[in-house]
Amino acid sequence: MIIFSETISLDRGIENDWLSWIKTTYIPKVLDTKLFDSFKMMKLLDPIVDSQMVTYNIQFSCESVAIYRKYQREFSGKFGKAQQERYGNRFVSFHTLLEQV
Repeated sequence: MIIFSETISLDRGIENDWLSWIKTTYIPKVLDTKLFDSFKMMKLLDPIVDSQMVTYNIQFSCESVAIYRKYQREFSGKFGKAQQERYGNRFVSFHTLLEQV
């Protein structure tokens, strides 16, 4: 099992709007690609690096690195651009690829 993990730190001032958007728009669009089997979303509780920021992690599961690469080629840029256009410089994110062992 391959896990595509997105960690997003955002300005607390956009947290409620971002949560609504991520749950009603972003995650459904990622799942609509039919490339991922499931997802989990978590909020980072500790450590708190910046009291003005809040951090979330979203993990999408798929069967292979090839499936993830397909997502990356065909969809990732478009979905990332939508988040950037909506929230500008009020968030930072990074992605990791993990393998369940």
